[in-house]
Amino acid sequence: MIRISKRRKPGEIWRGLKKENGSMVIEASVVFPIILYCSLAMIFMGMFVFLKVMATHAAALAADRAAVVWTNSSKDPKTGLFPDNTYDPLYWRVYQDQLLDRVLDIGTQQDNFQVPIPSTEWNSLATKKLHSAVGFVPLFYTGNMKFNNSLMERTVRASLASPMLDYSVGRMLKQEINIDGEAVSAVVEPAEFIRTVEFVRFMTVKLKSLAPLGADPRQAGQLIMRVESSPP
Repeated sequence: MIRISKRRKPGEIWRGLKKENGSMVIEASVVFPIILYCSLAMIFMGMFVFLKVMATHAAALAADRAAVVWTNSSKDPKTGLFPDNTYDPLYWRVYQDQLLDRVLDIGTQQDNFQVPIPSTEWNSLATKKLHSAVGFVPLFYTGNMKFNNSLMERTVRASLASPMLDYSVGRMLKQEINIDGEAVSAVVEPAEFIRTVEFVRFMTVKLKSLAPLGADPRQAGQLIMRVESSPP
Protein backbone atom coordinates (compact mmCIF):
# COMPACT_ATOMS: atom_id res chain seq x y z
CA MET A 1 0.00 0.00 0.00
CA ILE A 2 1.41 3.33 -1.03
CA ARG A 3 1.00 6.12 1.50
CA ILE A 4 0.54 9.49 0.00
CA SER A 5 1.81 12.24 2.29
CA LYS A 6 -0.10 15.39 2.55
CA ARG A 7 1.54 18.53 1.39
CA ARG A 8 2.38 20.62 4.43
CA LYS A 9 1.35 24.17 4.54
CA PRO A 10 4.00 26.93 4.96
CA GLY A 11 2.65 27.78 8.40
CA GLU A 12 3.14 24.22 9.61
CA ILE A 13 6.71 24.18 8.30
CA TRP A 14 7.53 27.42 10.13
CA ARG A 15 6.06 26.10 13.38
CA GLY A 16 8.19 22.97 13.00
CA LEU A 17 11.33 25.02 12.59
CA LYS A 18 10.55 27.02 15.71
CA LYS A 19 10.53 23.89 17.87
CA GLU A 20 13.68 23.44 20.06
CA ASN A 21 13.65 19.67 20.33
CA GLY A 22 17.28 18.40 20.00
CA SER A 23 18.87 21.84 19.96
CA MET A 24 20.90 21.11 23.12
CA VAL A 25 22.55 18.10 21.50
CA ILE A 26 23.51 20.11 18.43
CA GLU A 27 24.91 22.99 20.49
CA ALA A 28 26.86 20.61 22.72
CA SER A 29 28.40 18.83 19.73
CA VAL A 30 29.71 22.20 18.50
CA VAL A 31 30.76 23.84 21.78
CA PHE A 32 32.17 20.83 23.66
CA PRO A 33 35.19 20.22 21.34
CA ILE A 34 36.09 23.89 21.53
CA ILE A 35 35.98 23.85 25.33
CA LEU A 36 37.98 20.60 25.40
CA TYR A 37 40.73 21.93 23.13
CA CYS A 38 40.94 25.20 25.06
CA SER A 39 41.19 23.30 28.36
CA LEU A 40 43.97 21.04 27.03
CA ALA A 41 45.83 24.05 25.64
CA MET A 42 45.66 25.79 29.03
CA ILE A 43 46.88 22.64 30.80
CA PHE A 44 49.85 22.22 28.46
CA MET A 45 50.68 25.91 28.68
CA GLY A 46 50.60 25.72 32.47
CA MET A 47 52.91 22.67 32.40
CA PHE A 48 55.34 24.45 30.09
CA VAL A 49 55.41 27.61 32.20
CA PHE A 50 55.85 25.57 35.38
CA LEU A 51 58.79 23.57 33.95
CA LYS A 52 60.32 26.77 32.56
CA VAL A 53 60.10 28.46 35.97
CA MET A 54 61.61 25.42 37.68
CA ALA A 55 64.58 25.40 35.28
CA THR A 56 65.16 29.13 35.79
CA HIS A 57 64.88 28.71 39.56
CA ALA A 58 67.44 25.89 39.54
CA ALA A 59 69.81 28.02 37.43
CA ALA A 60 69.39 30.97 39.80
CA LEU A 61 70.19 28.80 42.83
CA ALA A 62 73.28 27.35 41.13
CA ALA A 63 74.59 30.79 40.14
CA ASP A 64 73.96 32.22 43.62
CA ARG A 65 75.73 29.31 45.32
CA ALA A 66 78.74 29.63 43.04
CA ALA A 67 78.91 33.37 43.78
CA VAL A 68 78.77 32.63 47.52
CA VAL A 69 81.82 30.34 47.46
CA TRP A 70 83.82 32.56 45.09
CA THR A 71 85.49 34.46 47.91
CA ASN A 72 86.57 31.21 49.59
CA SER A 73 86.47 27.79 47.95
CA SER A 74 86.13 26.13 51.36
CA LYS A 75 82.68 27.65 51.93
CA ASP A 76 79.57 25.52 51.99
CA PRO A 77 77.47 26.57 48.96
CA LYS A 78 74.21 26.37 50.91
CA THR A 79 75.19 27.97 54.23
CA GLY A 80 78.32 29.99 53.41
CA LEU A 81 80.16 28.52 56.42
CA PHE A 82 83.77 27.32 56.23
CA PRO A 83 86.27 25.77 58.69
CA ASP A 84 88.65 27.99 60.61
CA ASN A 85 91.92 28.99 58.96
CA THR A 86 90.92 27.72 55.53
CA TYR A 87 91.54 30.33 52.85
CA ASP A 88 92.50 30.48 49.20
CA PRO A 89 96.00 31.59 48.15
CA LEU A 90 96.80 35.23 48.84
CA TYR A 91 97.02 36.38 45.21
CA TRP A 92 94.35 34.14 43.71
CA ARG A 93 92.42 37.18 42.44
CA VAL A 94 95.37 38.13 40.22
CA TYR A 95 96.41 34.74 38.85
CA GLN A 96 93.28 32.57 39.09
CA ASP A 97 90.40 35.02 38.68
CA GLN A 98 90.83 35.98 35.00
CA LEU A 99 92.22 39.37 36.04
CA LEU A 100 95.45 39.17 34.05
CA ASP A 101 93.53 37.91 31.02
CA ARG A 102 91.43 41.05 31.02
CA VAL A 103 94.25 43.49 31.83
CA LEU A 104 96.71 42.03 29.31
CA ASP A 105 94.00 40.95 26.85
CA ILE A 106 95.56 37.54 26.31
CA GLY A 107 92.53 35.31 26.89
CA THR A 108 94.57 32.19 27.62
CA GLN A 109 92.29 30.96 30.40
CA GLN A 110 88.89 31.66 28.86
CA ASP A 111 88.00 27.97 28.47
CA ASN A 112 89.20 27.15 31.99
CA PHE A 113 86.37 29.14 33.57
CA GLN A 114 83.53 26.93 32.38
CA VAL A 115 82.32 23.57 33.67
CA PRO A 116 79.65 21.27 32.21
CA ILE A 117 76.56 20.13 34.11
CA PRO A 118 76.81 17.49 35.46
CA SER A 119 80.49 17.91 36.34
CA THR A 120 82.73 15.24 37.83
CA GLU A 121 86.13 16.93 38.01
CA TRP A 122 87.86 20.31 38.18
CA ASN A 123 91.35 21.45 37.16
CA SER A 124 91.71 24.95 38.65
CA LEU A 125 90.57 27.02 41.59
CA ALA A 126 87.87 28.71 39.53
CA THR A 127 86.43 25.44 38.22
CA LYS A 128 86.59 24.04 41.75
CA LYS A 129 84.27 26.82 42.93
CA LEU A 130 81.91 26.24 40.02
CA HIS A 131 82.01 22.50 40.62
CA SER A 132 80.97 22.90 44.26
CA ALA A 133 77.75 24.62 43.15
CA VAL A 134 77.10 22.17 40.32
CA GLY A 135 76.84 19.37 42.87
CA PHE A 136 73.49 20.75 44.07
CA VAL A 137 71.86 20.90 40.62
CA PRO A 138 69.21 18.17 40.09
CA LEU A 139 70.52 15.26 38.02
CA PHE A 140 67.99 15.54 35.17
CA TYR A 141 69.36 18.97 34.18
CA THR A 142 72.24 19.49 31.77
CA GLY A 143 74.05 22.64 30.72
CA ASN A 144 77.06 24.60 31.90
CA MET A 145 78.29 27.19 34.36
CA LYS A 146 80.81 29.86 33.48
CA PHE A 147 82.60 32.73 35.21
CA ASN A 148 83.36 36.07 33.60
CA ASN A 149 85.54 38.88 34.91
CA SER A 150 85.08 42.19 33.08
CA LEU A 151 87.23 44.13 35.60
CA MET A 152 84.27 46.29 36.62
CA GLU A 153 82.03 43.31 37.34
CA ARG A 154 82.47 39.61 38.03
CA THR A 155 79.55 37.33 37.26
CA VAL A 156 78.63 33.65 37.33
CA ARG A 157 76.21 32.47 34.64
CA ALA A 158 74.30 29.19 34.87
CA SER A 159 72.49 27.73 31.86
CA LEU A 160 70.30 24.66 32.41
CA ALA A 161 68.16 22.48 30.14
CA SER A 162 66.04 19.41 30.74
CA PRO A 163 66.31 16.91 27.85
CA MET A 164 64.03 14.40 29.57
CA LEU A 165 61.21 16.91 30.04
CA ASP A 166 61.83 18.36 26.58
CA TYR A 167 61.28 14.93 25.05
CA SER A 168 58.17 14.04 27.06
CA VAL A 169 56.40 17.39 26.56
CA GLY A 170 57.49 17.60 22.93
CA ARG A 171 56.14 14.12 22.29
CA MET A 172 52.72 15.08 23.64
CA LEU A 173 52.64 18.30 21.61
CA LYS A 174 54.26 16.63 18.56
CA GLN A 175 56.80 19.40 18.13
CA GLU A 176 60.22 20.37 19.45
CA ILE A 177 60.10 21.99 22.88
CA ASN A 178 63.05 23.54 24.75
CA ILE A 179 62.65 23.80 28.49
CA ASP A 180 65.69 25.72 29.65
CA GLY A 181 66.60 28.40 32.16
CA GLU A 182 69.43 30.87 32.60
CA ALA A 183 70.49 33.06 35.50
CA VAL A 184 73.36 35.41 36.30
CA SER A 185 74.68 36.22 39.77
CA ALA A 186 77.25 38.88 40.65
CA VAL A 187 80.29 38.11 42.79
CA VAL A 188 80.40 40.66 45.60
CA GLU A 189 83.30 41.13 48.04
CA PRO A 190 82.67 44.14 50.31
CA ALA A 191 85.83 43.58 52.37
CA GLU A 192 88.04 43.31 49.27
CA PHE A 193 86.43 46.44 47.80
CA ILE A 194 87.22 48.41 50.97
CA ARG A 195 90.82 47.16 50.95
CA THR A 196 91.21 48.19 47.31
CA VAL A 197 89.85 51.67 47.97
CA GLU A 198 92.18 52.12 50.95
CA PHE A 199 95.14 50.91 48.87
CA VAL A 200 94.36 53.44 46.12
CA ARG A 201 94.08 56.24 48.65
CA PHE A 202 97.37 55.21 50.27
CA MET A 203 99.22 55.05 46.95
CA THR A 204 97.79 58.40 45.86
CA VAL A 205 99.16 60.10 48.96
CA LYS A 206 102.51 58.31 48.53
CA LEU A 207 102.90 59.36 44.91
CA LYS A 208 102.07 62.96 45.72
CA SER A 209 104.68 62.98 48.49
CA LEU A 210 107.31 61.61 46.09
CA ALA A 211 106.48 64.11 43.33
CA PRO A 212 109.11 66.71 44.46
CA LEU A 213 111.83 64.09 44.02
CA GLY A 214 111.22 63.74 40.28
CA ALA A 215 108.73 64.09 37.47
CA ASP A 216 105.11 63.34 38.14
CA PRO A 217 103.39 60.51 36.20
CA ARG A 218 101.99 62.93 33.57
CA GLN A 219 105.42 64.43 32.86
CA ALA A 220 106.95 60.96 32.71
CA GLY A 221 104.33 59.87 30.19
CA GLN A 222 104.93 62.95 28.01
CA LEU A 223 108.67 62.29 28.11
CA ILE A 224 108.19 58.68 26.97
CA MET A 225 105.93 59.81 24.11
CA ARG A 226 108.55 62.35 22.93
CA VAL A 227 111.25 59.67 22.98
CA GLU A 228 109.11 57.23 20.99
CA SER A 229 108.14 59.87 18.39
CA SER A 230 111.67 61.26 17.89
CA PRO A 231 113.70 59.80 14.97
CA PRO A 232 116.62 57.51 15.83
